[in-house]
Amino acid sequence: WAPIGETGTPGFIKLEQTNFGETDAGVTDCSIILGNLGANQEVCFGTNVQLDGTPTTITTPIDTYEWQVDTGTGFNSIPGATNAILNITNNLSGNYRVLITDTNGNSGGENEQVLITFFDIPIANDPIDVEICDTDRDGFHQFNLNDADNDITNGLPIGLDISYFETYNDALLEVNNLDVVYTNTIEYNQTIYARVENANNCYGISEIVLTVNELPNIDTESFALYCLNTFPNT
Repeated sequence: WAPIGETGTPGFIKLEQTNFGETDAGVTDCSIILGNLGANQEVCFGTNVQLDGTPTTITTPIDTYEWQVDTGTGFNSIPGATNAILNITNNLSGNYRVLITDTNGNSGGENEQVLITFFDIPIANDPIDVEICDTDRDGFHQFNLNDADNDITNGLPIGLDISYFETYNDALLEVNNLDVVYTNTIEYNQTIYARVENANNCYGISEIVLTVNELPNIDTESFALYCLNTFPNT
């Protein structure tokens, strides 16, 4: 027990039926106490969400599991979802619940629900090539990485955060961001990566090739002289 007004105090709740045999008394037991389906989740498309409907207390064997989802028009059964574990792999947003019946016919689960919301992943166009002429012939050049933003997002950068990285793993972990003004560290050709992230923390990664083009060599050793209004012999 816990004194009135106090919260978080350890204790227990005991249910004892005292009206056995009376008219309309009914009976109850604790044969099915559902497990917690967890907190509501907001995830990106492609995420495998696993829900566990195993009861925390089982005094009678479970006979059936029936998973249902409500996408806005009421709960409907999910075909083939008749196990304790549900893996959501179809990016379907909605309220999920599981109805459980034991071998004595006791059932539960109607009031235990969890909302799963899937968000779009922003498209990061790939590949993007950024080329520039090597005016000093050293294979390196300073690039403004923001020049590629419109190409990466197909001209729709509103609401997207774009950052750049030297390796795919850095982009995946979002560490070691590059400065927007960047000089390639590998001469002539270097691949870097752009991470495009939306407000829901869903992201895509694209590959950018930085190319420093060598200037052509011009041979100035051979030349010809002609006088005005004259033509070479043919």
